[in-house]
Amino acid sequence: MALRKGVSNVKMIGMWNLYPKDKTRDVSTSTASLVEPCSVQPSFYFNFNETDDETTSPSDRATTHAARQPNNNNEIILPTSNSKQLPGLPRLEPPKVFGLPHCFAVVLGSVLSASILFTVNGVHSKCGGLGPALLVWFCSGAMNFVGAQCYAEITAATGETGGEFILIYRTLNPMPAFMQIWITLLAGTTMASVTLAMLFSEYAMHIVLREYGLDLPRHLLKLVAALQLSAIYALHCISTRWVARLQIILTILKFCCLGIIISAAVRFIIVGDAVDLSSEFQRVESVQIVDIFQAFAAASPVFLGWQRLTFVAGEVNNVTRNIPISMSVSTIISPIVAILLHLSFAAVLSEQELQSDTPVIVLFAHRAMGRLTPVALLLVSVQALCSMNTGILAGTRTLYAAARESMSPEFWAMLHIHKLTFVPAALTLMTISMPMLLIENLHQLITVLGAFRWFPPMLVAVAVIVHRWRFPRVYRPFKVPAAFPFIFITFCLVQTIVTFIQHPLAVGVCLLGILPAFPLFLVLVKLRRPMTLFKAVERATEFMQKLLLVAHDLGHG
Repeated sequence: MALRKGVSNVKMIGMWNLYPKDKTRDVSTSTASLVEPCSVQPSFYFNFNETDDETTSPSDRATTHAARQPNNNNEIILPTSNSKQLPGLPRLEPPKVFGLPHCFAVVLGSVLSASILFTVNGVHSKCGGLGPALLVWFCSGAMNFVGAQCYAEITAATGETGGEFILIYRTLNPMPAFMQIWITLLAGTTMASVTLAMLFSEYAMHIVLREYGLDLPRHLLKLVAALQLSAIYALHCISTRWVARLQIILTILKFCCLGIIISAAVRFIIVGDAVDLSSEFQRVESVQIVDIFQAFAAASPVFLGWQRLTFVAGEVNNVTRNIPISMSVSTIISPIVAILLHLSFAAVLSEQELQSDTPVIVLFAHRAMGRLTPVALLLVSVQALCSMNTGILAGTRTLYAAARESMSPEFWAMLHIHKLTFVPAALTLMTISMPMLLIENLHQLITVLGAFRWFPPMLVAVAVIVHRWRFPRVYRPFKVPAAFPFIFITFCLVQTIVTFIQHPLAVGVCLLGILPAFPLFLVLVKLRRPMTLFKAVERATEFMQKLLLVAHDLGHG
């Protein structure tokens, strides 16, 4: 391996051969306490003279050990977030701007997305009554709580930026990690952000123009969506700190709107105009077991989004405390709010209206809110903005982490030299997103591609099990019961199977969308071919560096 010129305090130590599975020899005072027994040891590693094991915190040692992953040359790879600074070279890394309030805003702003206002009808009709519907909301929230606990454990132990990509890459295999990059580029961030932008523009413009009885043409709605997408991406390029502050503002506004909606239902009950909920609980229609599974498939995605906090783990202050607390509390709050919302709709709307195809939020607003009807429309717009903002956070960090591990173009691993923002990754996602505004029926397409939405969470749950088995001595500041990963894996499998049964065509469409990732991984990552493409990308990267003022973190060893 070629060493960088001028680096004098880094030396190569020894060669490690095959050892039996017993306690490994101490070859470095800085890593001796973390070396695990294994049959094949790496050929060499770097030892930094300035490293002092007595001054290294347990969380830092755990991060170093958990991220150690042999590559094809049997080299030990030290984690980028824990590497030592080389003398004379500047550090260029994302600032830690996410405190506990920001963590709560990211999670609470992502869960209870706008889809809850459109899926209440489906959940209620599939369950056959109010009582079973509320039970489905509770159980779906409980399963997401279990999944969030699994994410919190492994993220608190590693503490690296990159979310699902970096957790899968470090623990399992590069191939499924590369699939995560592909999904991010294809649908995870790009297509989802476009769908949310269209939803925002539709409801926001309706608030503005409802007094005049006007509706914007479709192409003008797309123009508004494009402007809104450009503004959000521009903010991500300008300041991560302001992105975090915006998320707090949007989350507060979102819960204020939810509180107004629930208060309107309470007023309906006090006045005496509400539906008799006791009779609604007693009336339960007979349903098949397939309907119950379909109700779970409709309700569970409403609570997804808590995993987006793990993508910014390297930018979180006190990651071992803030991530477990915010994810645990938020995933407890979300099913409570969902149950209160469903009860509010059931108290105002009749059984026939709850099972109709018209979104319940529209019917509820016209009947119970009067002059406050724009609040309901504002809630949809704010929820769309919250989900879009956190989705872009997750997408840019995925590309950034992938480039740092040589799994994607190095251009994505660069930061703005002054603002320390993910400008290359954000501009790439925006460039892919904009043409998608021209696609009609985009919502149906993303619903079909969403058949694989439970695949990455399932792999992370598997990674929790593998991480415990491979690194049993790693310090884990937050640890969940051993049964949690197995429960969540089973839940994800059931959700995926039910989705395929509901949408048989989704299997073919998803496979067509995912399968290109396999040959691309083999050719671009493993074989590193064709060389002409890599040279062209290198020349383009040099040009874009000068144009955008972006650079690598030169201070990493």
